[in-house]
Amino acid sequence: MLKFLIMMMQRFALICVGALVLSSCAHTPVKKTMMEDGPSPPVTGTVLDSVLLAQGGDLALAPFKAGSRAEADGELDRLSMMILKGIKDGIEEHDTSLHIIGNNEGQPKIVLEGYVQEYSKTSRLSRMMLRPNRDSLVLEGELWVNPTGERLLSFSTQRKFDPKKEKPKDVAYALGKDIGDFVGAHAK
Repeated sequence: MLKFLIMMMQRFALICVGALVLSSCAHTPVKKTMMEDGPSPPVTGTVLDSVLLAQGGDLALAPFKAGSRAEADGELDRLSMMILKGIKDGIEEHDTSLHIIGNNEGQPKIVLEGYVQEYSKTSRLSRMMLRPNRDSLVLEGELWVNPTGERLLSFSTQRKFDPKKEKPKDVAYALGKDIGDFVGAHAK
């Protein structure tokens, strides 16, 4: 009987220690990085033909397509439109020789084409376990000359964000504006 009580006390102590460890892990503060809290990270890219890019011309903005880790659906289409609006606003803030045209305004000299390579959302299981929500948006694309297909510039950017604090469409617009600033800065 004494052995049984000692064994039960040891198991109870082990369960209590385990519960304390698990509860302390659940309340550990989350370290935040600049990418999550600060402004959008810079756009990285390569200018392949700065002379031709500086010449400018009519620029058509093609809707961003779903990449390898993004699902083509209505939500992605809405994000694509916000990205394009941000790109347009970003380019127009710069004094460039690029003139953004619509679909019915003639043949463009330059086309901006991009992909939403990843649009991931926090899983329901992670939300139920009180883990921090971090959705992710990864964009890549390029500018190319319409008749020849010659690439002028390539770009990529990404951002992780908390969907409780920021709406995906606002993040898409901010990333698009960053892309527009990047293109505008190199098209002078």
